[in-house]
Amino acid sequence: MKKTWLIAGGLLMTTLVSRAQVLQTFYDNGSNNLNTRFTSDGEFGDQVITDNAGGTANQFSFEYFGVNFNGNEQVQLRFYNNNGPLVSGANSPGESTTDPSPFFDTGPLNLPNNPTGGQFIIPIVMSPVPSGFTWTVEFTGVNTGVGEAVGLDIYSPPVTGLNFDDYWQRSGTGEWELRASNDGTPISFGARLETVVPEPGTFALFGLGGLVAGAFSTLRRSKRS
Repeated sequence: MKKTWLIAGGLLMTTLVSRAQVLQTFYDNGSNNLNTRFTSDGEFGDQVITDNAGGTANQFSFEYFGVNFNGNEQVQLRFYNNNGPLVSGANSPGESTTDPSPFFDTGPLNLPNNPTGGQFIIPIVMSPVPSGFTWTVEFTGVNTGVGEAVGLDIYSPPVTGLNFDDYWQRSGTGEWELRASNDGTPISFGARLETVVPEPGTFALFGLGGLVAGAFSTLRRSKRS
């Protein structure tokens, strides 16, 4: 059984890497913090619509929280085209339920052993930037039995680009489900997609080749109007 929790949060988020000079922003949902935290088993994420599609982005970041980290926690970030089968009237991530086909996958990355979490910055090469996509995370190495927890912080509304109040969750059978909160809270995760001038020595570059091919399926359905 999948578990999903919304947690009111008041801990100060700590920036793990100093922000570089931003040259262009394609998506920014990192300004309006709702002081709410979200955690769920397995892979889950947010479908977003970008501004200035067609440019080149070299950095993606998301806001996460951690409780009682012991140093074994990892995260895997993936980007998907929304060209999969219809689910609740919307095209799901990936090309099918058996072949999710992310166009970017970091593999497991170690989360810094930070007691509160913060901003996790991942260098990428995204060119051209698509008009929309779904980004997901999958956390591992978290022992809830000893009080460990990890998840994403909720921000809304975005200041650049758009997103939706619901979210995508991969079920135990590998199929995508479109979910929403029971109390109307927008499940809208803090994240940014940008072109930046990085600080010297801040990170190593992850390559992202062959990015996005073909047209994107319609992102909106009547529920999302």
